[in-house]
Amino acid sequence: PFKNLAGVGVVFKLCQGLEKTSGLSRNFLLWNLDLVALGTVADVMPLTGENRVFTFLGLKIINENRRPGIVSLLKNSRFKKGQQIQAWHIAFLIAPRINALGRLGEAGEAVDLLCTYNNNEADSIAAKLDNCNIERKKLQEKIYREALGFLNTFNLDEITGIVLSSEKWHEGVIGIVASKIVDEFNRPTILIVEKDGVCRGSGRSIPGFNITASLKKLSVFLEEYGGHDQACGLSIRKENIDSFEKAFKEEVAEKLGKEIAQKELLIDFPIALGLIDEKLVKDIELLSPFGIGNPKPVFAALDVELAGTPNIVGKNHLKFTIKGEGRYISCIGFSMGDKLNQLRNGEKFSIAYSPFVDEWNG
Repeated sequence: PFKNLAGVGVVFKLCQGLEKTSGLSRNFLLWNLDLVALGTVADVMPLTGENRVFTFLGLKIINENRRPGIVSLLKNSRFKKGQQIQAWHIAFLIAPRINALGRLGEAGEAVDLLCTYNNNEADSIAAKLDNCNIERKKLQEKIYREALGFLNTFNLDEITGIVLSSEKWHEGVIGIVASKIVDEFNRPTILIVEKDGVCRGSGRSIPGFNITASLKKLSVFLEEYGGHDQACGLSIRKENIDSFEKAFKEEVAEKLGKEIAQKELLIDFPIALGLIDEKLVKDIELLSPFGIGNPKPVFAALDVELAGTPNIVGKNHLKFTIKGEGRYISCIGFSMGDKLNQLRNGEKFSIAYSPFVDEWNG
């Protein structure tokens, strides 16, 4: 009865049926829940209902380190040894490396990686996937910069939807770039790779605009389309792109209005810094695994003060310390390095945060 299964969840339910009719080992089935968790999170499915159960149990198995492929992938990432593997590790460290191979070429070796129990083979394939992921990031950044170049020629105050196309782009990464543009400009976005004949496109949306439903209304311009509320894929003939772009922008303006929606940050509860302790963090973890449909709670503290000098760590992460109610707490703002100059020592400000216990070497 649960309607939001990923493909891997559907396969698992089929295997449960086969277990009853053909004597398939239940233990074998349950020990493979690590793959069900991996696929559910990687497919960005809501972590509610049965998906939450699959992911909760699958993470327990992943943390047993039974599957060499997953162990090898984490070794090649920034994963800290001794940490508990959580859903966000799948989303940001494991899944991008597995997906990179399929985005840039054939995905067969990713399957071999997840099936092998040979550590040397796992290390070898994981290294290849890591190199593919590095290449994917370079390609993605190049396309993103080119897309920003196009957008700089527009008056963005007058545009509620974005459609961009180029014959230079790679269709394996345009969906990720569309997501980055949506994050940056908060507008439904479709990117198209131009080809002779049928072109391929990928789109991402914002809350309140069902991008796939919009394609249904505009299907006269398209060869094929599919997706869900917030993401879509499409194919279109090159000669139809300009007409589709005009119609898509009109559709977004009709649904969302002419005013560009401001991004919202939803705060679950205001909690003063003095109330944060290890027990609270552990209690919050009882609600995990966190992800789409079950986000990690976000709290707010008012009138905190910057203590000391903030700095940039990693690629673009903002690291700083705040003072409030006689306490000093370390903070990290992931990908928020551009806000460095907005922080002034001694100034009061409000902060939205999710507390966590930082682990290092166990």
